[in-house]
Amino acid sequence: HSRLETMRKAYGTGRPYTAPTTVTTTLNANHTQEFKMNSLISREYETVPLQAGHIPGTTVHVPAGSEVVGQRRAQATLHNQELRPLLTATKGQWADMQLTDLRPQERAYNKNYCYAENTYSCFLRFPGPKQFDHRKL
Repeated sequence: HSRLETMRKAYGTGRPYTAPTTVTTTLNANHTQEFKMNSLISREYETVPLQAGHIPGTTVHVPAGSEVVGQRRAQATLHNQELRPLLTATKGQWADMQLTDLRPQERAYNKNYCYAENTYSCFLRFPGPKQFDHRKL
């Protein structure tokens, strides 16, 4: 080998190592995430870009910049996407419906009564002391 060859080998500049065809990936359960119906995170998390003034509590500056996503588990991920709202979402009004449209963008504008948790939830609202501090007293 020339000195150049040796240097190439040493510094990894040559052809990248390709694994032989027989090497396969072991199936642990990690792949199951990909088989969800729609794997966009907005399907299972309510995502609102945290910007200054969006949520009462962030006033001027958000440290990581405006691309940060404030995430909260969507209320019932088990409801499928095709559920239609029975009421038009009007911002800040109470929505009293038997079946609430739980898609994140709809829930953000509604205050919803969740039958499972026996709670009113308004997504764009800064959590009070009870929600913020989960220790049982």
